[in-house]
Amino acid sequence: MNYSSPILISALIFGLSSCDPNRVFEKNIDFFDPYWIKDQGVEFKFVIQDTSVEHDLIFNVRSSLSYPFQNIYIQYTLKDSLNQKIISELKEFYLFDQKTGKPLGEGLGDVFDNSFFLNENYSFKNTGVHSLELQQFMRLDSLPMILSVGVRVQKSE
Repeated sequence: MNYSSPILISALIFGLSSCDPNRVFEKNIDFFDPYWIKDQGVEFKFVIQDTSVEHDLIFNVRSSLSYPFQNIYIQYTLKDSLNQKIISELKEFYLFDQKTGKPLGEGLGDVFDNSFFLNENYSFKNTGVHSLELQQFMRLDSLPMILSVGVRVQKSE
């Protein structure tokens, strides 16, 4: 079996994604046990340098086909450089088609990646370090088969 092909493809994808001029910040955090604990908030810190352009805040999630629900509820909290809460909002996103049950997003095997807008065309009022915290808001204390979550901040197009 030739193992160089997947490595080459991964390197190519990483190389192409690192050249995105609109990306301000992007980070994903893996859960080593495929569970997202309800009280386990995941915080991302990023720097805003230009308040004259609008930004999109994007939620990334990697899940398995074994995820037991079609949707996921996320509570996100955005704080400014003074650690003051700017936005705190509950959002619902669908990981599977509501009628067919087919997984949404892009996937390989039984793992699928989805990206959803938390906030589009947001105008930051201050430069400096901001934080965005994500918490799962489902009925289970331990949400199974969520493999990773992340945040992307990009300049709006």
